[in-house]
Amino acid sequence: MTNQLQTGEDRQAPLERPTNPRATLSSLWIFVQLSTLVQEMHEIVEPGWIDEVRGGTLNGTDITDELLVGAGLVMQIPLLMIVLNHVLPAHINKWANTVIALITAIALLTMTSDPDDVLFALTKGTALLAIVVIAQASHRLRTLVRNES
Repeated sequence: MTNQLQTGEDRQAPLERPTNPRATLSSLWIFVQLSTLVQEMHEIVEPGWIDEVRGGTLNGTDITDELLVGAGLVMQIPLLMIVLNHVLPAHINKWANTVIALITAIALLTMTSDPDDVLFALTKGTALLAIVVIAQASHRLRTLVRNES
């Protein structure tokens, strides 16, 4: 194995920050969505969960058409944010990410009923906090760059 020196353009910082905040935001929304799906798959193997669902309830709540539609809408939000990050104007994108992430975080707090739910809520909550921070910071950065030009 030869040891080659890197020059100029070939060299990258080991922990280089992503240059496209919209792509980073989309990646975080993908993480939130996948984490939700993994959490749901995790719940299926919990003893008694399948019998409870077959009985028409989930965590003591009756499973109704309205509940299923509401859950379906909630599951669509991260998917929608993945696309909206790339098409919304910057100032609207900033607030869409911030508001939707905060609403999603509040919803997470109401859905924690056992220790594994807390684990998933913490990981998704961290991603949602990162979404808010990046959305707010990327807008400020664009404003600073524009003012310096």
